[in-house]
Amino acid sequence: ERFRLVFCDVRQIFLRNGNILPYIIFSKTDWSGSVLETKRLVIGQMIVCQGCCCGATHKERPEVPADWLKSEWRKRGLLKRFQLTVAGCVGPCDVPNVVVVNSLAGSQWLGNITHFDQYRVLIDWAVRSVEAGRLLELPGEFESHWINPWIHPRENLMTRTNEP
Repeated sequence: ERFRLVFCDVRQIFLRNGNILPYIIFSKTDWSGSVLETKRLVIGQMIVCQGCCCGATHKERPEVPADWLKSEWRKRGLLKRFQLTVAGCVGPCDVPNVVVVNSLAGSQWLGNITHFDQYRVLIDWAVRSVEAGRLLELPGEFESHWINPWIHPRENLMTRTNEP
């Protein structure tokens, strides 16, 4: 059976080099049962970067305790309700140890997660979120670690027009 996609919204991101990158937001309005479904619905996904820079102790970057995270995630029974992904590079590479939390509401990006205790706090937060049945607000101690890796189109247009 062929998939039928209905475009809900088409937007553009204006890159610094002048290129325009379209992205599409799809609507589930007329899928007519052709969408794959999963029985394992989750409240979110935590992506922990362990790519070219994050956790690269040979480059004098702080360690990412990936094995401990995976083990602790399993021990605490989080896998079926809150996915953990230890990934290659998610960027931005000038900020060490990036963590991305994805949910239906969007993505929250954290950077400079350099201390083991910060990872422990993230796991404790994930446990509380699973117990609550929804993602709770990230602990306040991460406010200074929030990053936004996306160029805002309006800011980028202003930057481009001011360039010689």
